[in-house]
Amino acid sequence: MKHSAMDTTKDVFLFEFETSYVELSYSQFLPGYCVLFSKIPYFSINDMPLAEREKYLMEMSLLGDAMMDVLGCIRINYNLLSNSYPVLHAHLFPRYAWEEEDKRTTVVWRYDPANWEDPKFNLDAHGTMKAQLYQAIQKRYAAYLEEIKP
Repeated sequence: MKHSAMDTTKDVFLFEFETSYVELSYSQFLPGYCVLFSKIPYFSINDMPLAEREKYLMEMSLLGDAMMDVLGCIRINYNLLSNSYPVLHAHLFPRYAWEEEDKRTTVVWRYDPANWEDPKFNLDAHGTMKAQLYQAIQKRYAAYLEEIKP
């Protein structure tokens, strides 16, 4: 899986929050799959100060809300792994009713590994979805900022 810190060169960059930024995955076999990176390269969420952690987790949930608004998925799976890439990041996988039940009801890592590299699932085929996600994230984030304004 290819992810880099703030990759603005491959059209994966999607949105910037206060403590994090969103990239679309290069592979879109589950359309809308996003990764949320912390701006400061913490090793894990446990290394993040509590006030910043609270913001990061809120940003993650707002991203999930926006994904639900746009994608027609039935839920979002949130994965904070940071095993192979030592910077705090969360994988947000939309899950769909059209997935085979034995796949839909388990972790995405049980899908055939070939899906991650298959050109038919390339990010380039999802330009409209990217714009819709951006708008939905922006709307959710603006509403949240308005709500917490003193």
